[in-house]
Amino acid sequence: MVSRHHSRRAFVGRSTLVSGAALAGLHGLGARASLAQSTPGAASATPLSAENREGEFLERDGARIFYQVTGEGDPILLLHGYPLSGSLFDRNRDALAESYQVITVDHRGYGESETDEVPDSIAIYAEDALAVLD
Repeated sequence: MVSRHHSRRAFVGRSTLVSGAALAGLHGLGARASLAQSTPGAASATPLSAENREGEFLERDGARIFYQVTGEGDPILLLHGYPLSGSLFDRNRDALAESYQVITVDHRGYGESETDEVPDSIAIYAEDALAVLD
């Protein structure tokens, strides 16, 4: 899905930059996901969701996962924390895209992603991100 030049194996095997906000946010995401989750079938309840963002959707296990890919080069995956969306990285995306392929994902139930049921497991968010990388 992401790049013809980079496989998930190459991505995972390389030194990768990950947002500190993503790491900090993922810790509390599973425990507090219900506070900002979408209503079933709704786009999102994320307060900072930007409307009409350009990107693509991946259909996966009853969810539509929104993601954006910008730039070329070694991939950088940026994951948002609770209760945000990939739009969190809008101000940094262009600068990073000058040297890297920047990938942002809206976790299911956040931003532009849609789901009937918000998971209570960080592992599902990680699986969604890996599916985008495939």
